Amino acid sequence: MLRASMLLVLIAIVALAFMLVVPTPEGVSVESFAGMPAMCVSPDASVTCWLTIGSGTGVLFVGLVGAGVVCIGYITGGILFGMGQVAIGGICLAQAGIGGSFFFGQAGGGLTALGQVVAGMISKGQASAGFDASAHLDEVAADLKRYSNPF
Repeated sequence: MLRASMLLVLIAIVALAFMLVVPTPEGVSVESFAGMPAMCVSPDASVTCWLTIGSGTGVLFVGLVGAGVVCIGYITGGILFGMGQVAIGGICLAQAGIGGSFFFGQAGGGLTALGQVVAGMISKGQASAGFDASAHLDEVAADLKRYSNPF
């Protein structure tokens, strides 16, 4: 939980740093990096930004409804990561969602799924469809603990 909190604090700091890049009244910053605006605050659907807040599309999306590479919001679709109430992503943490490689949440599925009502190639949950994932998830947890603890 501490690491997740640290990640959210880091995202908030990056968002505040991008706030220094003053957006125009349309909600799109005039500064751009690699041809994309640095930040958008609820832009129209035709603009893709590095950081999008509110709704729309962006490399990093934080808000209500949107899509991008990494998405955190209410209804999101992320290529690598999606988190929210309803989400789709390579790795998905959601109330209801679909994860390409991993799903964790209430109801959904993925190749590996962990939650209450889940389906996957290997899954573990209260009502799950798929091969039992207990041994695999224990091994993944041990690997994560070993690699995330530097000492």
